[in-house]
Amino acid sequence: MTRIRLTLAVLLLALGAGLTHAAPKPYPFAIAPDGAFEKLAGLEKACGKPLALTKDEASLFEDARDGKLDQHSFADACLITSGVTDPSARKKYLAELDRIEADARKSLKDAKSASEKGERLLKFLHTGPMAKGYDLEQTDLHVLLDTGRFNCVSATVLYNVIGRRLGLDLRAVEVPEHVFSVLVDGDRRIDVQTTNARGFDPTRDRKSNEKSKKTGGAVKIPEKHAKDRREVGEAGLAALIAYNHGVALAKEKRFHDAIMANFRALALDKSNPGAASNALAGLTNWPLELAKAGKFEEGLTVLAVGLELAPKDSALRNNHKVMWGEYAESRMKAGEVNEAIAILRRAAKTGAGEDFETRQAYLFARPANDLMDAGKWDEALKVLDAGLKVVDPKAQKKLRDYRVGLFLRWAHAEEKKDRFEVALDILRRAAAEEKDPKIHHNTLAVYDAWADGYMQRGDWAAAIEVYERGLKELPGDKHLTNNLEYCRQEMKKK
Repeated sequence: MTRIRLTLAVLLLALGAGLTHAAPKPYPFAIAPDGAFEKLAGLEKACGKPLALTKDEASLFEDARDGKLDQHSFADACLITSGVTDPSARKKYLAELDRIEADARKSLKDAKSASEKGERLLKFLHTGPMAKGYDLEQTDLHVLLDTGRFNCVSATVLYNVIGRRLGLDLRAVEVPEHVFSVLVDGDRRIDVQTTNARGFDPTRDRKSNEKSKKTGGAVKIPEKHAKDRREVGEAGLAALIAYNHGVALAKEKRFHDAIMANFRALALDKSNPGAASNALAGLTNWPLELAKAGKFEEGLTVLAVGLELAPKDSALRNNHKVMWGEYAESRMKAGEVNEAIAILRRAAKTGAGEDFETRQAYLFARPANDLMDAGKWDEALKVLDAGLKVVDPKAQKKLRDYRVGLFLRWAHAEEKKDRFEVALDILRRAAAEEKDPKIHHNTLAVYDAWADGYMQRGDWAAAIEVYERGLKELPGDKHLTNNLEYCRQEMKKK
């Protein structure tokens, strides 16, 4: 005969997933950019400020729906996107652009080719309207006109606005963290780094070229981002102004303004990958900040807007589920038990994709689990029993499971201390209060562990006594009977 030894089964509490952050992806929204602003108005409840577009912004975005500007000039689009939404204010800046154009035309009048015009225009702008120099954060056209300060976006905007008025075929190219102009001159495409007065055709190594004049040679410097070029049209270049606004606002954690800025960029250039990614990141990450501040209602408002725009996004869907749970738990920790349960009942009506009725059990299981970890078993039972009185049926079933698990863990803790009688008393109490086969299994396992200590010392008589005691409690049990006979056989061999 072979002895069979059972080990204790212990139930552990499985807790929910955590909040996740957004990951970059292509245009992720189910609604076209210019149509998204109506949904974004719902964010006003979270930020407490109006987010509506101005009349001129709405008109511009409708004009740019096909990717081209028909009703608005390039300069007007760039000023609106820079934030000059008042028509009278734009009129002043448009007049300044007219003056710059007139002065540039005089300066370039004797230029013999498009290339010569392009190079001379760059020098003209740097000695005049752009004379105050580079400023990394200065994206806006109107600020350039007011201060003479620029970054790559505002410099490229001004260069292209004036150059196109002068008849130059100018494009704009975006690469990671930078934008510059491209002049098309016949079959040549000439890069223009607009932030530098000497940035015309910068792929030439000028010093090497000077040395190679005798042989007619020309040396080219390889371009760092040759594979990452993305050419943008007039609307796309204006979009980069809004995109840069979004980046700066996100750094300041002005999430609502950053989201709006990125959608302004998308309304002008839907293919802008950075604006799409950053808009989604704002809708995903802003609620995390709100939750940290205890502003769960506002966080849920933002997530609801996000899911209207991107209903299949996995991070938004996950965070929507998790935030309901965290909201309820925050109320539970504050002692607002009924409010915590009411929150989960609200969550169940949202279709957020989780069994929130069962989730009610976690409100009581988590604190009970902490008490179990501290060895406060009776206090943990009181927490679970309080929950059984107020939660809905599916949660009651789950709390019953946790209650069984508590008894099993408690008994196991006593068994590890060789306090077998105490462990058996706990399991007897469990059997009287709960109906679960694991209780019977663990009762047999305790008897096995108790007897095993004697067997290891060769005290077969004491092991036999343990199994006989077990059979008095569980008459006819096949497992105990088998192990009792095994011990008797081993004792006869001595």
